Amino acid sequence: MLTLSLRLGITAALPPLAALLVYVLPRNLRLGVRLLGMLALAVCLGLLVSEASLVAAGGRLASSYGTPVGNVHLLLRADPQGVIVAIAAFAAAVLGLAQRGLRPLEVVAILLCVSGGVGAALGGNAVMIFAGFEAANAGTALLLFAGRRAGGRLVV
Repeated sequence: MLTLSLRLGITAALPPLAALLVYVLPRNLRLGVRLLGMLALAVCLGLLVSEASLVAAGGRLASSYGTPVGNVHLLLRADPQGVIVAIAAFAAAVLGLAQRGLRPLEVVAILLCVSGGVGAALGGNAVMIFAGFEAANAGTALLLFAGRRAGGRLVV
């Protein structure tokens, strides 16, 4: 059985790892890429729902994953509001991945957006919240650049 700390860490770390794996897979595996993204999101959503049952009564789960830079803790915290926002991010990503004809770069962008949303929702300090915002910004930029129309490129 997974500890609470490990579940919280996997929930936040699996979407960017899946995005990296999708990025390095061959481009001709369109269906496999979408299925891999959906599988990663399903695992994270299951872990998040199991955490939601623990924080539903107003409790909090917090876990620190070390201090890679002096006095900067990698802190994740699951509270009721953050869990709701993270579930909404996963729901939006599942709907995005359900579209047909997505290119692998677009799948990577959607996974980066959801990793940013979950990172910001579960961030326990400003460092983790800003890291989540930046991951979401990178996913949004990828969605704009990977778009089929030139209009997205004009916005950037």
